[in-house]
Amino acid sequence: MERLIHTAVSGADLAQTALRITANNLANVNTVGFKADMEQARAMQITGEGFRTRFQAQMMPVSTDLTAGAVMETGRDLDLTVADKGFIAVLDADGNEAYTRAGELQVGADGTLSVHGFPVVGGGGGIVLPEFGDIDISADGTINLLPVGGGVIEQDERIKLVTSNNVVMVKGDDGLFRAQDGNPLDADPAMTVRSGALAELPLTLEVQDLQPRREGDAVVLRSMLADGTVHEEPFDLLLAATGRRPNVDRLGLEHTALPLDPHGVPVYDRRTGQVGSSAVFMAGDAADDRPLLHEAADEGRIAGDNAGRWPDLRLRPRRAPLAVVFSEPQMALVGATHAELVASGTEFEIGDVSFADQGRSRVMGRNQGALQVYAERGSGRLLGAELIGPAAEHLGHLLAWSVQRGDTVQQMLDSPFYHPVVEEGLRTALRDAQRALKLAAPALEDCLECHT
Repeated sequence: MERLIHTAVSGADLAQTALRITANNLANVNTVGFKADMEQARAMQITGEGFRTRFQAQMMPVSTDLTAGAVMETGRDLDLTVADKGFIAVLDADGNEAYTRAGELQVGADGTLSVHGFPVVGGGGGIVLPEFGDIDISADGTINLLPVGGGVIEQDERIKLVTSNNVVMVKGDDGLFRAQDGNPLDADPAMTVRSGALAELPLTLEVQDLQPRREGDAVVLRSMLADGTVHEEPFDLLLAATGRRPNVDRLGLEHTALPLDPHGVPVYDRRTGQVGSSAVFMAGDAADDRPLLHEAADEGRIAGDNAGRWPDLRLRPRRAPLAVVFSEPQMALVGATHAELVASGTEFEIGDVSFADQGRSRVMGRNQGALQVYAERGSGRLLGAELIGPAAEHLGHLLAWSVQRGDTVQQMLDSPFYHPVVEEGLRTALRDAQRALKLAAPALEDCLECHT
């Protein structure tokens, strides 16, 4: 038993470490220049007399996926995309040379050029720029400065660029890379950067068919796009978010008189929790309705109450649908989705906004994403919304409350919007929806923001 406990505990500790690595990768899925870590492990025998049958799970050095992502045009002169297998040299917290692929350069009040607070390295250490009027960075990393008031362009410094060819790179806890042997890398004169753009993770939409298969230690993913194009690409790891399945397949429900859907899941009334007209009630994951904690809590309350009342049942109201994905940027679905509205034949109008130029989002440096709101044609009642962007978890709640109350777009526009806040982006989307609705304007004394 002692041997089994020793092995199990070391395995559990390793599983926790792997979970932290995966969680960090997910949390940084949209962080510019971030490279995902890949955990590795192997069984190690404990040496010594009497330990021949004892093994423990040992974490191997964490490797990193250095595959280059897509390029996002920013137009900002201090944003750099490094060529494949290239790195920008910086100084870590101890003043030692390290490397990064993040290219969001900043110039401090003292002229220090940095990336995420780490000074960028030039030919003689950290780069400190003199006062300048404009800046341009050449493909080889040379910094060109235009003096204040104009004049002749001066070449000030050259950013040290290195390559990882034939070098094992290890990422530290500070997110910076270093050569495994600990020695600084030589500058690579052939390495290039691109100014005015940043690298980000690739995103493919409208994939109709995904077929993964194992080939040796790799996962080959075959995909088909909407236009029929077939693409295959090998990966070290595949992370598939597939949701959850109701855990009822081993209950033998097919041998009962309970009504079942084509997947073998009991058909129930979500307002009572009752399965058909039977004395069976369902809640939570088994119901396969909305597998979310707050929904499961409501379902348990409704089903438990009615099971206790049986056969005297009570119809209970349900909350407006709300789902949040804690990615970066965050995502949220509120009320009825676009697909659901189209499928139901509901007549509605759309209002949208991009966060790319939204004031507060730009100040925070998180100006990515968009929001769409859906309003019922004729009444202006808010039906739902879908968004990906900053503060989606908070905007989603505001929108869900409005959907549940039955607020109209006009009523929402007449509510207060502080400045500067991300919620001003919601106001822009509501104004867009109000214009599309083409409703008669209310009397001026009845509204603060009237569309006339």
